[in-house]
Amino acid sequence: MENEDNSDIIAASDKTDLPVVIECSRNPATNDTKNSGTNERAITKVHRNMRRQTRRPRLTPEEIESIRVKFKEYIENTPLPIVSEFAYEIDVSKQIFYDHEELRPLTERATLKKVAAYERGMVTGTLEVAACIFALKQHGWKDRQEVENVVIDKKKAKKELEKLFE
Repeated sequence: MENEDNSDIIAASDKTDLPVVIECSRNPATNDTKNSGTNERAITKVHRNMRRQTRRPRLTPEEIESIRVKFKEYIENTPLPIVSEFAYEIDVSKQIFYDHEELRPLTERATLKKVAAYERGMVTGTLEVAACIFALKQHGWKDRQEVENVVIDKKKAKKELEKLFE
């Protein structure tokens, strides 16, 4: 079908077999078609909206409690608890651990245990120091140098040195 502004509407489908509308501009002299940039942005928006519709519904209180119990057990039995690893294991989004008030204390506890494991690994030499420093910086640690400026009285310092070598 042809519009007054020399553009065609073409129906296409994506991986989900839902119709997607693409508008193409047509050059009447050469009969060539090309996609217009603004419509590509609209198509991206259509795809984004379709993804939003397929998201999992909010978790029920029973599901949250089940995740809380499993997460607590995971923290106790894992020497280096990682939130994203646990989320992968139980097939949920990592974001739920930060969105649900009931899971936040356990998330903080897992982080504290992880930070302590990195510190212990640096001190005992069981973990690579540079890797531990990098990981700790991800948790808010900062490098800071302390410089102490001391003003020395030359006469007093000379007397103290003489006393030491007597």
